[in-house]
Order: sequence, then C-alpha cells, then structure tokens
Amino acid sequence: MQMGRRHVLGLLPLAGVAACSNDASRDGGTSTPSELPPEVVADTVPGASGAADMTRVRYKTARLKPAALEPSGKAMQSFAAKFWSALPNTDSNLAVSPYSLAAVLDIVGMGADGDLLKQYEQVLGGDLDSVATQLSAVEKAVEKAVADGTQSAKDVQKPKEGYPGWRAVNDLFLNRKVTFKAEFLRRAYAGLGASAYQVDFAADPNGVREAINAHVAKQTNDLIKKLLKEGVIDRDTMLVALNTLWLRFAWENEPLELEGDLAFKTKDSQVKVPGIVLEYSGRYATGSGWKSATVPLIGEHMGVTFVLPDQWPQELTAGTISEACGAATAEVMVTAPKFKVVGDLVLKETLPAMGLRDAFTSSHTNFTDKDIRVTDIVQQCIVSLDEIGIEAAAATAEIGGMGGGDFEPPKELMLDRPFWFIVHDLESNAPLFVGSVADPSQQGSL
Repeated sequence: MQMGRRHVLGLLPLAGVAACSNDASRDGGTSTPSELPPEVVADTVPGASGAADMTRVRYKTARLKPAALEPSGKAMQSFAAKFWSALPNTDSNLAVSPYSLAAVLDIVGMGADGDLLKQYEQVLGGDLDSVATQLSAVEKAVEKAVADGTQSAKDVQKPKEGYPGWRAVNDLFLNRKVTFKAEFLRRAYAGLGASAYQVDFAADPNGVREAINAHVAKQTNDLIKKLLKEGVIDRDTMLVALNTLWLRFAWENEPLELEGDLAFKTKDSQVKVPGIVLEYSGRYATGSGWKSATVPLIGEHMGVTFVLPDQWPQELTAGTISEACGAATAEVMVTAPKFKVVGDLVLKETLPAMGLRDAFTSSHTNFTDKDIRVTDIVQQCIVSLDEIGIEAAAATAEIGGMGGGDFEPPKELMLDRPFWFIVHDLESNAPLFVGSVADPSQQGSL
C-alpha cells in the first residue's frame, strides 16, 4: 500500500476488499474517537485471545424484513455462477463462498453512488437493500435448518457434540478518528445486521490486524486463523468490512465406509483415497453433460449436491446449479471421496471480470466525506467432508427413508473423477459454498 493514502479493507467468508482515500493528509500519534451520530450507541467489547479491547457502535434502527425465499435462492444461484465463472483455476481443488462475497460487496456498495453504485447493483443482481433482504432470507432458512437438525438429532438420540452449527456475521472495523456517515451505518445494520467497531489503526496497525484475525478465528471455529497477512493493514487504513461464515452439519444417517480405497481418476493420473457411501432419500437430476445427486444433512433442510460433469473442465452455469440443487426427489446412492479443499484468493482481477470494473479506480463517497477507493479484496474458504458430515467456513474482506409404493433401486452416482459440490439449504437452494474436487488426495490447508 502506498503511504499517504487512506485504505479501506473488506473481508468476506473469508474475503476482503481494500480501499484507499485520495486525501493525502495523515494523522499520527494517539487518536481520539470521532463524534458519534445521536442514533448510534457505543459499548466496549473485550478483545479475543488477548487482543486489545474495541469500541462497538450500533445503530438504533429496525432490521429490514427478509425477502421471499424462492427468488432469494434464484438470485444467489445466479451470483454464484457469475463468481465461479470469473475465477481462475476452477479445474483444480477449490472452495469459495458466494454468500460471503455477496454480503461484503453489498455492504461496501452502500458506500458508492452514481455509475459505481450501478455496477455493484448489476453484479449483485438488484438494488443493495433488496439484496440484503435476500441474504437475510437465506440466513433465516439456514437458522431453521439448524433448529430442525438439532431437534432431529435429539429425536433419534444420536446428538453429535457441536453438530449442527452455524454462524453468519457481518462486521465493520472503522478508523476511530474518522466520522462515518450515519446513513451508511444505518443501512449496513438494517440490511445485514453489521456491527461496527472503532479501532485505532494509526497507533497499532499490527495489533488491530491480530485482533481482527482473532475475531475471525473465533467466528469460524478456528478454521480460518490468518485472514489478514502482515502488511495488509497500516497506519492509513480507514475501514475493514468483514463477513465470516461457519457451518457444520452431520449426515442425516450414518454413511458406510468403503472397505477399500476409492480409485479416483485425476486429470493426469489415478489416486486411491478413503471413501464413503451415502444412501438416502435425496434428489437426482441429469442435464446436458452432467448428472447430480443431493444428499440431505441432519434435519433434512440442508444438503450437499454433487455434480459430476461428463467432461473436465466444464463450465458451471446458473442453470446447472438451479437444476441440480432443485432436482426431483429420488432414492440416491453416492460414492464419494473424503476431502478437504480450500480457497485462498485475491479477487482484484475477479471483480472486474464479474462487471465491477471501477471499484478500484472510482471513489466511494458515501462512507465519509473523504475520497475512498477499494485497493484489494481477498477471500479464504475451507470445506471438509468425511464420514461424520461436512464443515465449512469462509471469510471475505474488502480494504456469499424410503416411502410407500413400488420399490425402485437408488440412482447411483460414483464420484471417481473430478466433480463440483454445492452446500445449500433445501428450501431456497441458495449456494452457501461452491467448490471443485479435482484430486481428493491433496488435502488443503490455510
């Protein structure tokens, strides 16, 4: 980052966007808190893992009512396909969170106006308040799935400690010397429930970075511990917008483990990996060049859809996501490898490819009265699948039984070559996590 500029960094599950100001002035030394609007209340929050305490500011306003669920899911499917198609290396092991990225872009977009605001709306698929209500609708659906999953585990007397679990949190870390516009704080809270923390970037930038990383680690169950690398935050940082997302679900029924290893054909060779067999009443579909099966997680309101393309690599479209996730009910038997895949992405080239061309060159004038521009965006994501179930986390920053009648044999899906996976609730079918498994023998780490 250049000295003499003010920066804003945004985080998603985990993704981040950095922005800067053309205001060349720079304040040094110990800062004093900016004056808060009368609609905002403040309290002190102890820092995580020994990090410094932070002042949390909250806007006194009601949350917007969540949107209808079905169109919310369709909107997230379109955004997920747009995000995936703009990424490089999607033919390798990769995990991303469209939900996390959408949440961060929605918050940061509230700082834009004019043509730049139109670009945010075009990328997200609607005006920002409407997108916020769609994200809230999906969040409510997942919260219901967690409640149903918890009750289901109690009913069958097979509770697993920590399963199911879910957190979706939006936060803003604000330069305590700068007065942010009340309307921006109001919209960020009303739309996405974003809490804001006043921090002293100028006095201790590395300490603030460590405090934010500790905050992310706590929210993601220690799956993501170092979202912000050294040097990302400096004395000129103005804002960090953060979304963290964590999800953990057990399978509806215990799967069978393969007696021997699964022979998996990668692009260049064959590897042998541990596998499981998932046999459930789920969903099954075939499309142009692919077939899919959806396996329910405990409570039967969350699921994992596996999509096996005929050729690899192949484009993952919004139509494919919609058809696969919303497929007809069927008995399915899926043979899948155990895997752990990650995404550690810098999205500075991805956003322009999605249509957000000017975020890094045009001013965001609705944060403060200063000239702020995005300088970078990052996302970290991790998804692991085994015999217990699935656990996934993401962070984004800007500086997402058998029924009656005739018996039919289950639809079989053998995942013995590269495939996609989509983690979603079974009502909206909105993708929370999307990924590809090209070589399950390669266990990812962050």
